[in-house]
Amino acid sequence: MKKLIVFLLIATIPIFGFDVVSVFHDNVQIFENSDNPENAINGFQKIVSAYDLGEIKGTDAFGYYLQSMEYLIVLYSNKGDTKTVYTIFEKIIRSDPGHKLNKFFISPKIIRDFENKRSQMVGYLKIKCPVPGLNVSAGTLKLSPNSKGLYTTLAGDLTLRIGKENYQPVTRNVTVAVGKTVEVEVDLIRTLASVTVLTDPTGAQVFMDGVLMGETSGSAPVDYLKDHSDTIEELGLNPSTLSNYFVINRVEPGDHVLELKKNCYKPVRLSLPKLEKRDYQFKPILLERSIGYLIVEAGADDQTGDLFLDSRRIGSLPIRDLEVCSGEHLLKVAFENGTFIKKLKVEEGEHRVVKAVPKPTLLFTGIKPLDTNLSTVRQVTNSLEKQFQKIPFYNAEMDDSYISAIDGLLKGDNKVIENIRNDYGQSLIILGVEKRVKLKRFIDVYVLNTELYHQEKFTLDPANPDSEKRFVEAVSIMPKLVENTAGIAVIRDPDRNLPVVISSTVEGVQAGDVILSVNGNQCANEASFYKTLVVPETKLQLERSGAALEVAVKVETTPVVMRQNLNSLSYNSAYLYFLSRIQFPGTDAQKAGAQLNLAMCNLRFRRFEQAFDTLSMVQLPDRPGISAGTVLYLKGICYKEIGSWIDLQTLFKNYHFNDGATVINSRGLRVQSLIDFTFEYLRKQ
Repeated sequence: MKKLIVFLLIATIPIFGFDVVSVFHDNVQIFENSDNPENAINGFQKIVSAYDLGEIKGTDAFGYYLQSMEYLIVLYSNKGDTKTVYTIFEKIIRSDPGHKLNKFFISPKIIRDFENKRSQMVGYLKIKCPVPGLNVSAGTLKLSPNSKGLYTTLAGDLTLRIGKENYQPVTRNVTVAVGKTVEVEVDLIRTLASVTVLTDPTGAQVFMDGVLMGETSGSAPVDYLKDHSDTIEELGLNPSTLSNYFVINRVEPGDHVLELKKNCYKPVRLSLPKLEKRDYQFKPILLERSIGYLIVEAGADDQTGDLFLDSRRIGSLPIRDLEVCSGEHLLKVAFENGTFIKKLKVEEGEHRVVKAVPKPTLLFTGIKPLDTNLSTVRQVTNSLEKQFQKIPFYNAEMDDSYISAIDGLLKGDNKVIENIRNDYGQSLIILGVEKRVKLKRFIDVYVLNTELYHQEKFTLDPANPDSEKRFVEAVSIMPKLVENTAGIAVIRDPDRNLPVVISSTVEGVQAGDVILSVNGNQCANEASFYKTLVVPETKLQLERSGAALEVAVKVETTPVVMRQNLNSLSYNSAYLYFLSRIQFPGTDAQKAGAQLNLAMCNLRFRRFEQAFDTLSMVQLPDRPGISAGTVLYLKGICYKEIGSWIDLQTLFKNYHFNDGATVINSRGLRVQSLIDFTFEYLRKQ
C-alpha cells in the first residue's frame, strides 16, 4: 500500500464560509425540539441579514430567506412583538407579493393577519396573450399566477417585462391600485427555435454545434410512454432507461449539428438543416455500446498484484483481453509494496497494453485563481505539471476538477480527501492559491496527503524561476539517512515559543532548561533546534530558574530511523532509495542509516526474513541514541510479528539496558520501555 514522504505543518489558512443550509436546518431543530425555541431567532435572522447584504444569492438562498422570515414571524408572535411581526409581513410581501405562508406550523390567525396586510399592499394583473407559460416580472420581482390565473404584484406605477424563452420580450408601463385588477394585452413574436431530444440510455452529453449544452437525465414522462408506445417498440427502446425531455432553447434559425456522447457508447451525430422559428421534438435516440480491450501485466516477472478498474476489483495479474467500455478509465494495481495508478483512454476496438510498475501518486489539483486574469496561474500550472512528470519516485497526475475543492482540502474536509483516496489511493496532494502582495501576484503552494493531515506551504514568485525549482526539489527529496544529535530531547514551549529540554544525557544540561539560542541563533521548535546543531561542538544559551548560562555540547552525526507506522511516508519509493544507498554507501553512519531504514521498509511490507537479515548487517556501538539497542529491538519486532516469543525472550535475555538507546530517532522513544513491555508480556504468558 502506497504511503507518502513526510511533510511538516508550516502554515494553515483558516477559510470560513456561510453554510446557509446547515444554519437553517440547525435552527429548525432548535425551533422544533428545544425547550426555548427563541434561541433560534439569531440563526434565522443571520440568514435574512446575509441575503439582504448579498452574502448569499440565488434561487435556493431566496427560498431559505423566505422560510427563515416565516419562522421569525412565529417566534416574534410568541413573544408578543406585534410590531416586528408586521415589519416581517411587509418584507415578505415586498420580496414576493404572491407568497403563501406555510400552514403546517403557522397558526390560522397569523395567516389571516398576513393576508390582511397583503390586501393593503397589492393589486393584480390579468395578462391576455396567445402564447402560454409566460415569464412576468415587475422591476426586480418575478411574478407568478395564482389559482385564478391572476398575477399578484405590489400596487403602484410598474414597468412590466413579459416574455418567454425563444420569444422577443415586451415591456408595458401600468398603474395598479390596491385591490384592483389591471388587464394587459400582449402578443409575443417568436425569434428563436427550440430542439427537444430523449435518449436511451439516460446520461448522454448533448452538444449543439460543438458546444456542450448539458446531459440527459431523469425518466421519460408517463404520458409520453403511453402516447408513443408504437415508436418505442419500433426503435427497440427500453422504457425504464429512456430519459426525460432534454430541451435546447435559443437556437438560431438555420443549419445546425446535434451530437450525443456517452462513455461506453458510440457517439451520434445528427444534421439539423434549415431550422425555423418553432419547437422541434425528435424521435428518441438509441445509443449503441462501444467496447475496447485491456491487457495488464506487472512490470517485473516476479511481481503479483490485484487489478482494480474504476474502483471495481477485476482479479490478479496478468489480465488478458479484458472487455471495457471505450473512453476514460482509472486503473489501479495493488502490489505487496505499493500501488500503480494510471488514468487512460481506450478507443473502440483498441487492445491497450499496460505495464504496471508500483509508484506512489503525486496528485496536482491545480491552482485556485485570484480573479479572472489567469495568465500567471496558467504559466505556473503548466511549468509545475511538466516538472512533476520528471520526479522518478511518483506517478504524477494532474486533476484540475479538484480546483473547486481547494478550500475544502485546506480545511481538511474528509469528504474531499476520501474522494481523492478513492480515485488515486494514498496520495501526495499539491495545490496552489493565487494571491496579490501590493502590485505583484504570487502563488501559495500547499503540500498535504490523504493519510496524515499535514501541510507544508511554499510561496512561488512567477518572476523568479528559482523559487519554483526549490519547491520541486523539496517535493522530490527522500528521507534523511543521518542527522546531528547532542543527546538532548526538546519540545516547544507554546507560551514562549522556545525549545525546552525534556531529557538529557549531557552534563550541564537538565530537563526544564529553556534554550534561548543555539550558536547565537534563536530556535522556535524541535525541528529548528536539531537543524541548527553543528558538528563537532555547539554552544547553547540556556535559562534555568531565571538565570542565564552557556553550555558547550558535543554533537555527533548518527543514523536516523524512520517511524515504522508513519503513514505519510512513501515506503515504496523510499525502499528503492535506501537500497541504492546501500549499494553505493557513503560514510559508515550513512550506510547504517540506509540499512536500518531498508529494514523498516521490509517490516512495513511484512518481509520479516529480509528485515532480520538486513538488521544483522548493521554495526552500531551500544551508546545513547541510535545504537545496538535500536537494532536489537527491531530484530525483536521481527520475532514478535511471526509469533516466535521464545526467540524474542532469548534475544532480550542478556541485554544490558541503555537508557539512551532509541528506535524512532535520536530524540524519540527509548528502547528500554519497549523491552520492559516485552518482558512483562512474557511473564504474564
